[in-house]
Amino acid sequence: MYENNEDVIPQNVITRAPSAELTDNQTDEASLGVDYATLDAILREHVDNNKNAQDIVFLGYSEVDVQAVLTKVKRSEYKRHYEPPCAKL
Repeated sequence: MYENNEDVIPQNVITRAPSAELTDNQTDEASLGVDYATLDAILREHVDNNKNAQDIVFLGYSEVDVQAVLTKVKRSEYKRHYEPPCAKL
């Protein structure tokens, strides 16, 4: 199918930082305020291990980062609760 052995997906697309591309040079990590490794670790502690902000800060994470991540989680909670519309009687 590809006669010249070129990459099907260009390497610069694979290695480019994730972005919504709403503005020039925007990256998701910059928009979130924390890098993905820190974000994943904080979310793992909060969601999987049921730890609160104080417990996560005690593990060595920045209080500013923890508060920023948990605030975003709380603000987007409505997106995780879908109920079909129904008539109220």
